[in-house]
Amino acid sequence: MRHALAIPLLGSLLVAACASEPTRLDLATRIPADERGRGDQQIVLTVVDPGAGSHAAAGSSPSPYGGRASYDGSAHAQLVAARIARDYGLRRVAAWPISILQLHCIVYEVKAPGERDALVSRLRNDPRVESAQPMVQFETRTDEAGQGDPLARLQTANAAMHVPTAHQWSTGRKVRVAIIDTGMDRNHPDLAGRIERSWNLVDGDALSFDADRHGTAVAGVLAATADNGVGIVGIAPDVEILAFKSCWQAEAGRPDLCNTLTLAAALDLAMTHEARIINLSLTGPADPLLSRLVAAAMARGIVVVGPDDEREDRHGSFPGAVDGVLAVRNVDDPVRRTEDRYIAAPGRDVLTLVPGGRFDYVSGVSFSTAMVSGVVALILERESMSPRAVARLLATTTGALREPGTGQSIDACRALASLVQSPICGTPTSLVRQH
Repeated sequence: MRHALAIPLLGSLLVAACASEPTRLDLATRIPADERGRGDQQIVLTVVDPGAGSHAAAGSSPSPYGGRASYDGSAHAQLVAARIARDYGLRRVAAWPISILQLHCIVYEVKAPGERDALVSRLRNDPRVESAQPMVQFETRTDEAGQGDPLARLQTANAAMHVPTAHQWSTGRKVRVAIIDTGMDRNHPDLAGRIERSWNLVDGDALSFDADRHGTAVAGVLAATADNGVGIVGIAPDVEILAFKSCWQAEAGRPDLCNTLTLAAALDLAMTHEARIINLSLTGPADPLLSRLVAAAMARGIVVVGPDDEREDRHGSFPGAVDGVLAVRNVDDPVRRTEDRYIAAPGRDVLTLVPGGRFDYVSGVSFSTAMVSGVVALILERESMSPRAVARLLATTTGALREPGTGQSIDACRALASLVQSPICGTPTSLVRQH
């Protein structure tokens, strides 16, 4: 196991901390651990509510699991939810507005796990119910194991994708990226002042938000500040970051966990706040509600990026199997299904940020995903493109990386050169772009 790289940055840390105080989270309570761990007894149900999203106070950050800032829905939605709970013997755990779909979302708990699937089937036939499904759990995808930025020379993945050359044309300026993940170290000297807004959709603990490792590492790969005399440089160092804590650490040494409710809340907010890219460095089984929200995002022109699940039945996974999502592979992993088309980026021994103002190496497709999101941000600064047009551009400009047989990686320089019609990276100037 590698030791984190300790850099003497006390002065920089103090300046950064003063310049960018973390956004205050208006949450009243922490989610009880036993509520988060009983997904096998929980049902996610939606009812139509045209007033969804109009009841929360401006500037608040309500938690989907309740507290003083929780959302209650319209009087009609509350009445329907209460009657459903009574009729089926359910206990309400939480509620959340899905404003984009004009729905009131409720999580109920059944008395015993064995009852859940039968109750879901019955609820789907209830005319009061817009949709019903089991609570689904997801996990993050980590494998434990000279641009004015002192450690930039150690960023071999950036060099392999020709990111430094691409920065002559784009740095992701004014492109808003939603990172839906764990929390992240908002005071890290390579992130401070860069996070436009943050939401804690899991608990009320601001300290744990800033101490979360996975989200910090993802944000560093994607967006670490350039030319600040500190650390590394991100793929798209000038993007605007929307940070959503939707995942939490259940056990030390295990992947972080998320569920249907916390991810749905983040996706809805990301659309409401006009993100242009949504980064989901996580995987899990198919989820109907989340798939609908991702489809709604792409219909609005938002590019959604997530890992291509390695399970046998990739068509039963989220988010990679949702049609239109940029499904990403770690180019360093063996190619298992050569007949599939996918996007790949490096994901082994990637130097990035970790909490406490430090730097470390990480591995996993989570970070390949962040790299692809960063390259997409470079593209969107130069030209507005639909999600499918972005996918076509990346596929057309993909270049070989590393030894044969490990797949092909996206090439940031070739993608950008095609947009500005430059021959520098060897991209044909006759490339036809479709929108």
